Amino acid sequence: MAPMPDPVVSGDITEEGVLALLAQIERRRTTGVLRFEAGETSGEVTLLAGQLALEQGELPDGRDPVEALLGLRTGCYELFQRLPPLPVSKGDDQRREGSLAVHVPGDLMNYCERAGFTGTLTFEREEREAQAVYDRGELIAIRVDGTEDDDLHDVFGWEQGSFEILAYAAAPSLRPEELEEGEPEEDDPSEREPTLPRIRTRRDETGQQFLSVVEVALTTILEEREKRRSPSRTSPPMPPARKARRPDSVPGLAEREQEPRRGRSRREPTVKVIYLRPKTLPPPGSSDTRHSATDVPGDEVLTEAAPERRDGGREPGAAGADVSGGLGAAAVTLGWLGFAFLVFAAALALLARLPPIE
Repeated sequence: MAPMPDPVVSGDITEEGVLALLAQIERRRTTGVLRFEAGETSGEVTLLAGQLALEQGELPDGRDPVEALLGLRTGCYELFQRLPPLPVSKGDDQRREGSLAVHVPGDLMNYCERAGFTGTLTFEREEREAQAVYDRGELIAIRVDGTEDDDLHDVFGWEQGSFEILAYAAAPSLRPEELEEGEPEEDDPSEREPTLPRIRTRRDETGQQFLSVVEVALTTILEEREKRRSPSRTSPPMPPARKARRPDSVPGLAEREQEPRRGRSRREPTVKVIYLRPKTLPPPGSSDTRHSATDVPGDEVLTEAAPERRDGGREPGAAGADVSGGLGAAAVTLGWLGFAFLVFAAALALLARLPPIE
């Protein structure tokens, strides 16, 4: 039996009721269930991207669970995230996996965004990996094996490989070494689960990495995502979308939803992109020039030239040839200077023999 997931939020129901809680859940955009218990009354309310689902299962006594929840002035609650159904995939309501030959990467990203998903969406193909991090349906970071923009955008066109969607109670934080030096943490640590696993990192045999962290406009990523979509590919059709209740159907809820958010600044529409490529060294004696041959990777990381090789790109063994060549050039120059001096001296001697001008 699978262990129970951690709740997104939990707490006690007070005399003020649950309107403030429902407004908070709406801002979190959580898809899942809100479980409640107060004395002999217990049940759960289904949520769709933070909103109350129109269709709810009845309580054992036949009551609507939403009405029962709204009437509580005591008790406790727990909010759990659950993944919506995803055709042609396997897993449960906390994890789904499948094939990129069936699902288009862009459609999987849309799936996460519509559900208000918090967690990671990972693509893998031929030892390459890209991992998107979501917080409440918002794409906040992407970690990709590569060093150029195309390494990221090419992922959106992958037609082979696998994917994994993994839900978290809170968005997993990036490794501290994956952040730019001196960059402050954006999230309040008090809002995070301390035991959340970190994002997996691929390392080479030496344990070294090449990291480049940049901020990319969200609109740029969305545009590239659609450009790389194959016009001949479609994902399996999704089941009919479930309907949510109108906020004004719950007295007082619409007014609560209009209250300004507190304690959290609005995030700019950018995505932190982490380009990750293990450092590689060229074989001994190889040139420090990029080659266009097909057997040499075009994106190979090249080392900086050694001090003795920075002068014109000459090999250390060619130092003797350079010295002799320099001496020959100096001798030629001195010869021309001597010839010019002799010509000048002869001209002076000829002028001395001429009779004076009367």
